[in-house]
Amino acid sequence: MSATKSVLPTKVTFPHQFTAMSGNLFVPPNAEKGKRYPALVVSHPFGGVKEQTAGLYAEKMAEKGYVTLAYDASHQGESGGFPRDIEDPNRRMEDIRCAIDYLTTLPNVDEERIGLLGICAGGHYSLGVGPTETRAKAIAAVSLWDLGMMARNGFPVPYDAAAMLVEIGKQRTREARGETIRKDPSFLEQKPKDIPLIIEESYDYYRTPRAQHANSRSVFKFTDFARLMDYNYYWQIEKISPRPILFVVGSEAATLFMSKAGYEKASDPKEWFEIPGATHHRLYDDAEFVPKVVAKLDEFFVSGLQGG
Repeated sequence: MSATKSVLPTKVTFPHQFTAMSGNLFVPPNAEKGKRYPALVVSHPFGGVKEQTAGLYAEKMAEKGYVTLAYDASHQGESGGFPRDIEDPNRRMEDIRCAIDYLTTLPNVDEERIGLLGICAGGHYSLGVGPTETRAKAIAAVSLWDLGMMARNGFPVPYDAAAMLVEIGKQRTREARGETIRKDPSFLEQKPKDIPLIIEESYDYYRTPRAQHANSRSVFKFTDFARLMDYNYYWQIEKISPRPILFVVGSEAATLFMSKAGYEKASDPKEWFEIPGATHHRLYDDAEFVPKVVAKLDEFFVSGLQGG
């Protein structure tokens, strides 16, 4: 597949039960009427929205000849859902299923050639839903971030998970009695000094003109940390086989070990694609690295979706 003409998104909505999901749909340039194309569901990072890295990859993959759908998670961005700003793994995985549902209704999509592409947390949700969502014929994760491991163990800043669970229980009791829902910021207003590089990278991506977006609120419902602690994206990852999976990582990414844990447990066919010199966030939008990622993704999905 190859194409050079740029593509523009069409704003679409689709249902997740009683919630209206918001997405940007991209189609290949010069798409032929009556032809069915391979399609990709593109899932965004924790705290992100469809207009950021997910939208960039959706656009680039559409240029390669795929129908792509970047969407806002339910309760986030322009998608509906109350309360706002929740991070519930079950909801996030159902979002992916509903996105596939939507793609199967489109006349230009070949429902037998649908793949999943997730960036950061979107990658771990894509692999988490993969074992039981067999309509996804191939799954790729770029710069995967394991929120479950982060919540259980503390990453990159360690904390007392047991004490956190006690506080979550108290907060749920307060909210059950009518008190305000607690939401915590992903970032402080001012970037602290002497923070881990991965957090500094996050600031530079989400809180500067590089990728800042009004819909990317970077706050989360505090009590959802307990739900994240329950979640392990690779606990049955081997059941994705014989459908192929791909991990794309930067050699300098602080999160590389999160992908390695899933890769080691996964069954064949599986691929590991490591980009020298890249950090976690540089795979989001860096002009030096994104073309390399896109080329590998195209190669993977051409094969994984059986000839595209």
